[in-house]
This record gives sequence, structure tokens and C-alpha cells, in this order.
Amino acid sequence: SPTTIHTAITAQSGSLSNGIVDVEIYDAGGAKVNQQYFSGQSIGSGHSAGYNVTWTPQAAGTYTVMVGVFGQNWSSTLFWSSNAATVSVS
Repeated sequence: SPTTIHTAITAQSGSLSNGIVDVEIYDAGGAKVNQQYFSGQSIGSGHSAGYNVTWTPQAAGTYTVMVGVFGQNWSSTLFWSSNAATVSVS
């Protein structure tokens, strides 16, 4: 059944202007099983924005959620978390 992952991004020092928020899901073997990104994102300094990604796991197991924030057109990496969350599917 579909699973929804919610993440929130907060611009702590400075703001994001026309950037990209990227959410990726990897299986236990390290293979990317889903990716959704949101382009054209602007978040003011000290403000937050929430993002929902819905995906249907193909197998039981443990999945790792990775979250990144990039400049316009993937020009620079502003933030990357290779272990933002873990999801267990049974």
C-alpha cells in the first residue's frame, strides 16, 4: 500500500530562492527505489516548508530517506542528509 513521507525544510541562515528540494528513498542494498524533487522552491530565512512524497514499496524491508536542497538547476548543494529518516515496511 502507498506510504507517505513528510519532510520539512527550514531556511536557518539565509533564504532559498528558486531552489530544488530533493527526497530520495533507498532500499537496504543501497539501490534508489524512489525520487521526487520539487523545483522552483523559495523559503525565506527562518521559515519552513513541508513536502510530501508518496511511494508504494515493492517489498518488505528497511528503507533510508535522503533529503537534499540544491541551488537552481542543481547548481550547488546547499544541504544533504544521507540519513534523514528510516522507514520499516512489513
